[in-house]
Amino acid sequence: MRWLIGHLARTAAIGALGACLVAPLSTADEPPDGIDPVIPPGQEELLLAMLGRGISLPDRCTLSDGKIERTIIKATYTCPLGDVVIELSHPRHAPETATETERFALIVDSGSPPDSLLDAVAANVRARESAFVWLREDGGDVSAGDGEGGERIAPDEPR
Repeated sequence: MRWLIGHLARTAAIGALGACLVAPLSTADEPPDGIDPVIPPGQEELLLAMLGRGISLPDRCTLSDGKIERTIIKATYTCPLGDVVIELSHPRHAPETATETERFALIVDSGSPPDSLLDAVAANVRARESAFVWLREDGGDVSAGDGEGGERIAPDEPR
């Protein structure tokens, strides 16, 4: 796994241009129909903390991979009974089965997590999500990364 230095370098110019095209969403604001909230660059460390990097998670599960895909985050956890992928998105996209926090909807994308894992990840998200900022697209495509499979966040790389 590699750190997102390349991602940050590629998105620096887009971020500067994007600042002119997007406005922060407050928790009460909903983006206009057809405009998806996006994950701006620069929040990788916060996301890793929210996902549980470096902490003991229930049932000996560990964060093994993370991927930002413009409007969603996919976190892979290695657990004794197999890998589990949890997807975080804006609450406006939450199915009824999602675990919701103030700023995120968490759904199990694949695997069978112990209930305690989903509860622990949701608690981590709730404890840190106030620092997270969603952006919205207003006048064009303000994409993060290349849009081809997302950018990885490295949970185990030294800082």
